[in-house]
Amino acid sequence: MIDNGHAEPVAESTAETGQVWYLPHFSVYHPKKGKIRVVFDASVHFQNKYLNEELLPGQDHINSLVGILLRFRTKPIALSCDIQKMFLNFKVTTEHRDYLRFLWVNPNLSEVKEYRMTAHLFGATSFPGVATFALRKLATQNSSKNPEASAFITKNFYVDDGLASVASVPEAIKLIGDATKICADANLRLHKFASNNRDVLKSIPITERASETQGLDLYKEKLPAKRTLGLEWRTDDDCFTFSNNLTKKPNTRRGILSVVSQIYDPLGLLTPFLLQGKMIMQRACKESEKWDDDVPEDITNDWNRWKSQLDELQDISIPVLPV
Repeated sequence: MIDNGHAEPVAESTAETGQVWYLPHFSVYHPKKGKIRVVFDASVHFQNKYLNEELLPGQDHINSLVGILLRFRTKPIALSCDIQKMFLNFKVTTEHRDYLRFLWVNPNLSEVKEYRMTAHLFGATSFPGVATFALRKLATQNSSKNPEASAFITKNFYVDDGLASVASVPEAIKLIGDATKICADANLRLHKFASNNRDVLKSIPITERASETQGLDLYKEKLPAKRTLGLEWRTDDDCFTFSNNLTKKPNTRRGILSVVSQIYDPLGLLTPFLLQGKMIMQRACKESEKWDDDVPEDITNDWNRWKSQLDELQDISIPVLPV
């Protein structure tokens, strides 16, 4: 973060001047990506104050998730992409950086250093609004020169994830090129491109493709599945699928709620199945007094029967052909 200019040392001359705030931080490891992300906690209280209560969220510019997913498959050629480290690419004004200080201890515990963020960070109330507003502003500035790419950035991004569908391969290639250039001019990198069309993928530099396709022989091998806004998109045969990666929980009210809540279904494709699980949860709330008590035997039997069907979710595929 320091090498990339996202954080800077606090100068000794300013170490004790003005108002400051120190943020606790911790690391989160993503097992699938093999990466560690630093997360700052802007909701930690100190003397009855915390940073997030002093920040305003601003106007909600985030697009509807359902709307993006529906527009994603109105035309036959689909593509998705991602803005690399979106929040960290937007700078915080110098006079506000002292509210984003943090301490760093050397590995040998011999020295504690003070740093402060120069860029927006995950976890602060105001920063999603700032980043989304800036992205829309960028699109507006380019709307007359590149209307299609500007509309894509404005309407079809959910924070840092972009999804689109177009009528032909040439349109897809042009859209990717124009959107990439608009973002690059503002020091934003569009990458992790995926598509259901091999010709579109061939037009994209290997380093800018999604990691699942970087080492792929596009002439011979099957296109892999891609996680898209929480949905499993099987690009080779263009279907939405579901996987069962749920953690095991005890047969209690808390455990049942946890399992039902883990199934992500923004388009309601699994509603007939999920409704059964929610009805079991409703019965458990009525007949079990405490959250961590085992539910009655009749509910346990119905719950185990419902859970036994979870593995069959991976056999469901929803064709996402254009309407």
